[in-house]
Amino acid sequence: MKLLCTADIHIGRRSTKIPADLDGRRFSSAIAWNAIVDFALRARVDALLLAGDIVDHGNRYFEAYGPLEAGLKRLAAEKIHTVAVAGNHDHDVLFRLESYVGTEFFHLLGQNNRWETFTLQRDEMDIVRIVGWSFPSARFPTNLRVALHS
Repeated sequence: MKLLCTADIHIGRRSTKIPADLDGRRFSSAIAWNAIVDFALRARVDALLLAGDIVDHGNRYFEAYGPLEAGLKRLAAEKIHTVAVAGNHDHDVLFRLESYVGTEFFHLLGQNNRWETFTLQRDEMDIVRIVGWSFPSARFPTNLRVALHS
């Protein structure tokens, strides 16, 4: 079983501290997302795990939604599962995206402030169980340890 894990890509955020002699667009988070998808396809991973803040809050629809959706559809076309939890920056984007992408290969865990699981199978056998919880909003005032036991 091959898993590729990533987090905090912040698609939509501009890269900073790039030397003036370099083209900053080559180092954007959207380019990084496309490189992650390309790698997942080349490596033939079984699943791409996204641990939140894939999209940046400040520019989440204008710049981020299109590249994210396109990448998820490319992965689904090759039957690669994407299992995600929403972070505090993309709590609202990923929930909308789940219904819009409309694929059986995108799994958003932990909606409605509840822990959820997704099990990857091979030859009808359970191989890996992924457990996740998503931020329900940009701020979560409860201690996560308390939330674990509720």
